[in-house]
Amino acid sequence: MWIGIFFGMIACALWGLVYIIPLWLSSYDPMLIALARYVFFGFFSAILLVFNGKYLTQVTRKDWISATALGVVGNLFFYWLLASAVQLAGAPIAGAFTAVIPISVAIVANTTARQHGVGVPWSSLVFPLSLVAAGMVCLNWTEFSYFLANSNEPPAGFWLGVFYAFLSLLVWTWYPISNANWLIAHPKISPMFWTAAQGAATLPTAAIGLAAYAGMAESTSSLWEPTPAHFFIGVLFLGIVCSWLAICFWNDMSRRLTPALGGQMIIFETIFAVIYAHIMRHALPTTLMSVGMVLLLAGVFASVRVFRRTEIKAV
Repeated sequence: MWIGIFFGMIACALWGLVYIIPLWLSSYDPMLIALARYVFFGFFSAILLVFNGKYLTQVTRKDWISATALGVVGNLFFYWLLASAVQLAGAPIAGAFTAVIPISVAIVANTTARQHGVGVPWSSLVFPLSLVAAGMVCLNWTEFSYFLANSNEPPAGFWLGVFYAFLSLLVWTWYPISNANWLIAHPKISPMFWTAAQGAATLPTAAIGLAAYAGMAESTSSLWEPTPAHFFIGVLFLGIVCSWLAICFWNDMSRRLTPALGGQMIIFETIFAVIYAHIMRHALPTTLMSVGMVLLLAGVFASVRVFRRTEIKAV
């Protein structure tokens, strides 16, 4: 269990950077960033599939459909929503909705598990999830106020960003549960292979989308302006480190933890995103934000105790 938690933290430390790079590339369209990111992710994944040939014969057409859905919707579409929310409503708002994911995943996953005679009593999750909710409010309150005081985004654009953030919440409530269920149902398939399968399945959609986007541009050279070097470095980092490597760690975690507990690890993405944002600002977190981080961590470890006791009783 603890190895799974550690892997989840590493994945979230890498994913936390996806809130920062869109700000670093603020002059670029979020759609272009998302498409380029997943072209790199898909191309790298397709190469890796060549070295995992033994697993190719073990996956069915249905599995490839699942990989495509998880890759296109859970990765490409999700990141476009997230990048749009960050640029329109700010990283704090996007982070606030992301912070709800642990609660929504825990509720949905535990509801499904209890329908199959497993899962944990709801009374045992009330305290951990309450800590998470309180921590989420404390962590994002200062960030929300900071954004409102410094944002020049018109109200219409702000609320559109909030809507994108809400959609991203729905997508990533579905993704970790579906992804974990597939991995648990296929214990002989390497998590690294499943990461590459999702990436390769995403490549056609991302490549077609990028080609169409480029076709609508005035010229190919203007597509990468004003800072081509920054753009390619940013999307390459997003594609290889924040996508392939992070998902590898997340998939390995998903096999070790129940979906209800594993989904709560996304809390660390919010924590790392806030830490990175303050590093960029050369500022220290406020007292309220620090309290929020402590509450979030306490909520996670309280959840771990609940699920750990359930495992021990099952044995």
